[in-house]
Amino acid sequence: MNGSSFVYPPKANIFSDPEYDDANCATNGNPAGCNMIPHEPIVEYFYNQGITTGCNAAPLKYCPSTLGLRQTIAVFMSRALSIPYHFIGP
Repeated sequence: MNGSSFVYPPKANIFSDPEYDDANCATNGNPAGCNMIPHEPIVEYFYNQGITTGCNAAPLKYCPSTLGLRQTIAVFMSRALSIPYHFIGP
């Protein structure tokens, strides 16, 4: 894990979700851009570290309004902490 002085890199706009697109928000009545997702640099960092894969690959989306299930959060934690896991189907 990173130390207490770690700073997330600035956002790179890798996700195509409308909520992440400042230009889209500006044309829809918010001249300052959305900034609806203040944790976007963190989500991008998690994606680049392989902790999350997003909800769609082409185009790349994160789907911030989709609720996370316990199974999904367990996978995030396993990846973040480098704990091996395997899927046990229904």
